[in-house]
Amino acid sequence: RQDLLIDWLQKKVEGGIVWQSPDGVAVICDIPGNADNFYRAMPVDAGHKILGWIEQYEPRTRWSCGISQISQHVKTLAEVYKQALLTLTFLQRMRQDRRVFHWNDLGGMRLLIKDVYSADSTQYIEDQLGPLLRLRDKEKREELLVTLRELVACDSVETIANHLHVHVGTVR
Repeated sequence: RQDLLIDWLQKKVEGGIVWQSPDGVAVICDIPGNADNFYRAMPVDAGHKILGWIEQYEPRTRWSCGISQISQHVKTLAEVYKQALLTLTFLQRMRQDRRVFHWNDLGGMRLLIKDVYSADSTQYIEDQLGPLLRLRDKEKREELLVTLRELVACDSVETIANHLHVHVGTVR
């Protein structure tokens, strides 16, 4: 079924490439070299458009989209693919109210997640979050993980308090 979706989507994405990746469906869209700054500032709109096409084809499936920075060189395709995947992986878990995520949405977290799959990062996560992830009380563990996700999302104190349904002073 996904092969048929990819074939159908390829016809919609003019000048782009659509393929099955180990992580889902990947899309590279062509942006003309003479495109003005306004056109280059619209990748999130393109993400919403692609999701709209997918929903036309598969209306019962919820999809999300990770978008990298724009690249003009084939040499950087692996890097921008990684950006899009990391963006989707992290922001989708933190911001479940959204479906299209751009690399720039990560802000300063981009510095932290670039090497998230390295041995050092894995060890750090185990050292710092291991006790939390191994809590036997599932309800307490989930409550603490929700709080951690909100704090890492880097929203304002007021937004975090609103999402957690607590007083602003509790977050501070």
